[in-house]
Parts: sequence; C-alpha cells; structure tokens
Amino acid sequence: MVNRLSLSFLAFSCVLGACASAGLAREQVRNSNIETLDAGDNGSRVQVRGWIEIDPETFRLWSSEDKRETLEDAHCIGVVIPKGTDRELLDRKDVIVTGQFIVDVTGEYVVLGGCRNRRFIFADEIRLLAKEQQ
Repeated sequence: MVNRLSLSFLAFSCVLGACASAGLAREQVRNSNIETLDAGDNGSRVQVRGWIEIDPETFRLWSSEDKRETLEDAHCIGVVIPKGTDRELLDRKDVIVTGQFIVDVTGEYVVLGGCRNRRFIFADEIRLLAKEQQ
C-alpha cells in the first residue's frame, strides 16, 4: 500500500513539474531587436531596446534615434503603452520595452499611432535604458 501511494505521488509530482515547466517556458521573455521580429515571433513575449517617440497620437519605438529620421518601417514598431506610464519621462529617450509582440494588428485590434507595418508590442513594462547600457 505504501509503495503504491509513493509511486502514485511520484508520478503526480512528475506530471505537475512538467506542466509547470511548460508554463514557464511559454512565459520566458526573448531578447530581440526591432529589425528581426517577424511572423515567427507572433504572440511571443519579447524585450526590445530602442528610442521611443510618444506624442498624443504617436506611440513608436525605433531601433535608434538616427533610424527615426529614415522613417523606414523595418526600424519601427508600434507600442501599446501600459496605463500609469509616465509618458513625459520616457518620450524621446532610449528605453527597454517588455511585452507581447503582435506581427499584424489588422482585424483583431484597433490600435492607432503605430508604424505603417502594423507591428506592435503590447507593453507590460517600459523603462529607461541606463547610461551604461546605451
């Protein structure tokens, strides 16, 4: 009886551990850059560095301030900014954005202020890049 219970508990623990590991794997954040995010990353949690532009109707992350001047879509991704974010503190600064990447927001979402390529990050967190990281 004790051996059967021990084996059942051991089997249950292994299954529970495997499920927990699978959940953690899905929630892992992938370090990425704006230029390489594509359809294969759709729905993934990503962390991206860039230069953010926040105006009343514009929410864009550029791979760098210099790339913003080119206005090329390959260097741009829209950002849905979390409520409570200090927009004035972040505007036109180097930042790290963490959130869910969506390759094409047409159809499912109504999101304004992004880039023409319709790629977005639904941000969980946006923080200033430390001087030593720039």
